[in-house]
Order: sequence, then C-alpha cells, then structure tokens
Amino acid sequence: MSTRGDLHGWASADALAGAGARGTVGDAARRMEAWVPLGAPLKKAFSEMLQHDAGWVAVVDGARFVGVLTPAKLHEALRRSVDADQRGVSRDEVDFDSVSDA
Repeated sequence: MSTRGDLHGWASADALAGAGARGTVGDAARRMEAWVPLGAPLKKAFSEMLQHDAGWVAVVDGARFVGVLTPAKLHEALRRSVDADQRGVSRDEVDFDSVSDA
C-alpha cells in the first residue's frame, strides 16, 4: 500500500516472518486476487470468495483499500438485506457500514 492507501497486494504474517531481515515486504507480498469495489453487489463479493476459494475479499474504492469482507460480515449484510425486503425498506436505505470492518 502506498502512502495514499492504494492497494498493491497483501502479505500474510507467516510470509513476513519467513522473509525476516533478508527481504522486503514486496518480496513477501502476493497479488490481490479476491477484491470488490466498494459499491459492488453482495452477490459479486460472494462470487469472488467462491471463485478464488478465499476466506475474505478486499473492499476497494478505486485503488484505495477500504477494508475486508468476511463470510460472517457477508452473512450479516445479506440478512439485513432480506430483513429490509420483508419490511418493505429500500435497499438504498439499509446501513451496511459494518460490512467493510476488518
């Protein structure tokens, strides 16, 4: 990530520990494959998780990293969406702020 917060990839704690003093973060980093734009439908996020066999997807706003969406948060967001449908509330009015929490 640059100083502006742009997402360039990710590195696991194990990869960073393995790199030790010998390498750089760039040496341990991997390309981000499972990601969705901030305004993407939940269906797209779920599809990315399945397609990449990922336990989470990165949420980005342009190139800026916003947070991650986990299966638990996806379930919560889907539940809120269904609840809103049952109450006749527009999906645009449903608060999904917690979805991108890490």
